[in-house]
Amino acid sequence: HRGVRLWFPTLLHRGGPGKRPRPRLTALPRLIRSEIPAFAGMTEVRRGYNGGVTLPRLLDRMDDAVRLLSARPAALFLDIDGTLADIAPRPGDAAVPPAVSAGLAALAERLTVAVLTGRSVADARRMVGVEAAVYAGNHGAEWWEAGRAAAAPEVAPYLPALRALAEEAARRFPEGGGFIVEDKGASLSLHFRLAADPERARAEALAFARDAGASSGLRAFEGKMVVEVRAPVEVSKGTALARVAAERGIKAAAALGDDTTDIAMFAALRGLREQGALEGFAAAVLGEHTPPALLEAADYVLDGPAEARRFIRWVAEG
Repeated sequence: HRGVRLWFPTLLHRGGPGKRPRPRLTALPRLIRSEIPAFAGMTEVRRGYNGGVTLPRLLDRMDDAVRLLSARPAALFLDIDGTLADIAPRPGDAAVPPAVSAGLAALAERLTVAVLTGRSVADARRMVGVEAAVYAGNHGAEWWEAGRAAAAPEVAPYLPALRALAEEAARRFPEGGGFIVEDKGASLSLHFRLAADPERARAEALAFARDAGASSGLRAFEGKMVVEVRAPVEVSKGTALARVAAERGIKAAAALGDDTTDIAMFAALRGLREQGALEGFAAAVLGEHTPPALLEAADYVLDGPAEARRFIRWVAEG
C-alpha cells in the first residue's frame, strides 16, 4: 500500500503571524500514536476534508517561539486548568507542579507572565505561586491589584446577586449528588464531572443557571464539564489580554489555553496582531473535550498540559 489516510473533523485555520491561510499539519492524536506502533514516531498528520486545514505542533517550532519571546517587551498569557495543571475531578485537587512555578518565576524576571483564569485570583495566586505575575481571575472580572483581589468596576454591582445565587445553588445541589458548587465571588461554577449521568447533570445545571440568574440578568456559560454564571458585562480573557498588552506596551506575546473561554484570549491576540500592534501566536492545549472553535482560533497545538509545561521550561531555559 502507498499509505494510510486518516480523516478527522474539518477545522479551518487563518494562518500564523503575518501569514496567509494555508494548509497545515497538526499533532497526531495521542490515541493513534499510543495504539498504532507504526505511527509512534510521528508528530504531525493532515486532517479534515474539502480543503480543511489544521495546526502545527508548537514544540516543533520552538526556535521561532523562543526568538519571539526574547523580544522586548514580551508577554506570556496562560490559563491554569487544562494548561498549566492537569484537569482534576475536583477543582481543589488540581495543582501546578513546583518546577513549572519556578520556570514562570524565572520568566517573570524578563517578560510579563499573565495568568488569565476562570478561578478566583486568590486561588490562582495560591496555585501558580509567582509573586511577580499578573493575575486576572473569573475570566477577567477580577484582578489582583495593590496586594488584594478587586472586582472589575462594571462587575461590582452584580456581586450581591452572585452571592445569593451561590447560596441557592448550594441548597439545590448538595454534596454527594455529583455536583460541586464553587463560589468564586465574581462568578459561580457548577461542576458536574463527578455526576453518574453527565448529560442529565449538564441539563440540570444549565436550567438552574438560566432560570435562577434571569431575574438579576446574570448569564450562563459552558466549559469543560462545568456551567458558569457571570455578570452580564463585556469582560473576558480577551479584554484582560488587551488591558495587559496596552498597559505594559507589549510587542510580542504568546497565549496558551484549552477551553471555550480561552477563545476570547486567542481572538484578542489575533486582533492586536492584525492591527500591527504586536507579533505573537496562540497555542491550543489539547485535552479530552477540546472545543473545535478553540482550534480554529489557534496557530499551534500542544498535546496536553505536559507539553505546555515542557514549552514553558524550554522558553525559561532559552
